[in-house]
Amino acid sequence: MQHKVPQLLSVWNPYFEPETIQVHVEILRQYRKVWWARLYRGERMDRAACRDKYARLAQLWDDARAEGRCVVLFVTNFVALHALLVDEILFGPELPPEEIAYAPAHYFQEPDDPKGPWPVLWFRVRDVRALAYDQVHTLRYFFDREIDAGDFGYDPFASFKWRYPEVAMAPPAEEIFDPELLAGRARMFADLHETLFPPEVQTARVELEKKLGETWLGLEERSRTFLASGWVVYRQFRRHRDFDLSNSLTGAMRAVETELCDALVKSIVKALRLEYVFGNWEITLGACNKYLDELANRANQGGVRALELLATNGSWRDWLERFVALRNDTAHGKVVKRQRVERAWAELVGMGSELGPIVAAKRAWLERLGR
Repeated sequence: MQHKVPQLLSVWNPYFEPETIQVHVEILRQYRKVWWARLYRGERMDRAACRDKYARLAQLWDDARAEGRCVVLFVTNFVALHALLVDEILFGPELPPEEIAYAPAHYFQEPDDPKGPWPVLWFRVRDVRALAYDQVHTLRYFFDREIDAGDFGYDPFASFKWRYPEVAMAPPAEEIFDPELLAGRARMFADLHETLFPPEVQTARVELEKKLGETWLGLEERSRTFLASGWVVYRQFRRHRDFDLSNSLTGAMRAVETELCDALVKSIVKALRLEYVFGNWEITLGACNKYLDELANRANQGGVRALELLATNGSWRDWLERFVALRNDTAHGKVVKRQRVERAWAELVGMGSELGPIVAAKRAWLERLGR
């Protein structure tokens, strides 16, 4: 029987940075270490409060240090499962000043919400290895544990809402990161091509480019990453009737937010100083839907007609209403029928994609800027 020890299982949180795995691995490749943070939404906690909240993890780490062994943190983004070799865990929101250069910059961005999310745990990672690309078994493990899947689904972008990381029995670090498994291909597992480029995501990018054509080429690179990852999850989950398909929409929703809110609306609002249109509202999908008519009128007065292309497109406005409602239902853990999810994906990646009008409006705005 294979020897197993207590290890950890969690999820990546790519909400701030869609290439979250890549930015961690790039730092690791350069410096041979990187800090990975567990994010939490709520009141800021000091070190003692963090140790109390994550008492099981604190005990696991105390035991591992006493035994002189590293800990393996298994992390999924529901597309791939990675193993992170951890040789230090810090409790609390702060990193020592001399360590900040070894952590991705997005951890230090001040959140818009006064309740965070904030870092509460810091893991010093010495290597990263891609283990698997079919995450059905990982999700079933979560489903069978104390995680309440009914509250928020398996949403990797809301990972701060759960009690991650979970304690799981797994092989010791020296077996998972055995240098002989590298067979001379690289100095460490993080250097391997498959660590950053899961084959399923690359296949999905090719497939979506064929489906979307010029629309795909007009998307931001971040949007392509979100959309392809979500498409992989959708195709995996669709084969299993007991999984909530709405979880696959996380990537799709972030793609639409990136295109409509970030690349188009925020750019126009900043250029024309139209922030007052939104009042105290953040520029989210819901806010864009609510204020689109007024925003388009104000932009027209400034000589910008890009938003009018969307505001006067009746069928597209109907789609946006449905998409925002679906986003809200998913975010609040409501039961979402499979047909709504299937329709949403068909409208995004099928013939006449609803991303097309956004790309066209964005192109008109860029032409107005002379780009």
